[in-house]
Amino acid sequence: QGPRPLPEGWSGFLSYKVSDSTVDAIYEEWKTNHVESCGDGTSRVKRGSEDNGDTVSEGIAYGMLLAVGHDDQALFDELWAFFEKYSVGGLMQWKLSGCSGVVDSNNATDAELDAAMALIQASCKWSSETYKADAASLLGAVISQLSATKGGNSTLLPGKTGFSGECLNPSYVAPGYYRAFANVDTANQAAWNDLAADAYPLLNGVANGTTGLVPDWSGCEGGKSANYTYDATRTPWRVATDYLWYGTPEAKTFSDRVTNWVAALPEGLAGVRDGYTLTGSQTGQYVNAAFTGAFATAAFTHSQERADSFGQVLNNIRGSNYFGRSLKALYVLLATGRFDKSCY
Repeated sequence: QGPRPLPEGWSGFLSYKVSDSTVDAIYEEWKTNHVESCGDGTSRVKRGSEDNGDTVSEGIAYGMLLAVGHDDQALFDELWAFFEKYSVGGLMQWKLSGCSGVVDSNNATDAELDAAMALIQASCKWSSETYKADAASLLGAVISQLSATKGGNSTLLPGKTGFSGECLNPSYVAPGYYRAFANVDTANQAAWNDLAADAYPLLNGVANGTTGLVPDWSGCEGGKSANYTYDATRTPWRVATDYLWYGTPEAKTFSDRVTNWVAALPEGLAGVRDGYTLTGSQTGQYVNAAFTGAFATAAFTHSQERADSFGQVLNNIRGSNYFGRSLKALYVLLATGRFDKSCY
């Protein structure tokens, strides 16, 4: 089989090289390994033993996106209830030891963005004005508490406390989301449109001009990583989403640059490891689906040939831990047209 039909309004290229059976199997594997009922009408997403089976807000939001993508409304509601239970001022405390026990009360802004997008997708899939209202409320909290500027460009603080406006986590920049948010949180429409307009100046300002790789963190204090490792690896997925949903030209330029670099590696996508300097020198030693899969989604802006060749690698790679399983499960939803902005 060749091209996979694009959902209405999408741009780019999808491929049957990523199979529907893979999408379903990775979701079931993720649920088995990482979802736990807390017994009070909520459920959590637990990380692996290397993180003492703890809970982070990012994982709850990933779970919400996966649940709506798999039409699993019962789990969606339990995860959203958990998110709300541990929110302060609308923003979820980012780290807990388990079903309770707050370890760090600061938020992590990517979780708010992913949870809001999940609520929007849920409002469309399940025809719910309640989810839409919840999304608008959450987005209002984000704008009111996290808005900042970096180099004259609109951005969001990575967390409510401990960060200056000059501190940027590129993997939190989600221009495709912002365009959808402007249509839901209409009270802050101008702010979301500004974030979308300024996303590529921010990303291109920190990306390497040849490889397209971005740092985990930029302009931050505290010795945070300036290489392309476990934070930055989500950036190609976020940018590819903007092109697939909205056909944004800057997204294609950004994605094509990074996959041109990947395609020129000695082993191509199959040779990708879990860390690089921005100039492309390898610092990691392991294959991880979070890295391989993000580059695969970026290929869907380029050509059918690259969508097929990179898609085959994405289909075959196994997620071996919380991060790899969760992100592969999200990547394959996008790769098969099941990760959609829906009616917005």
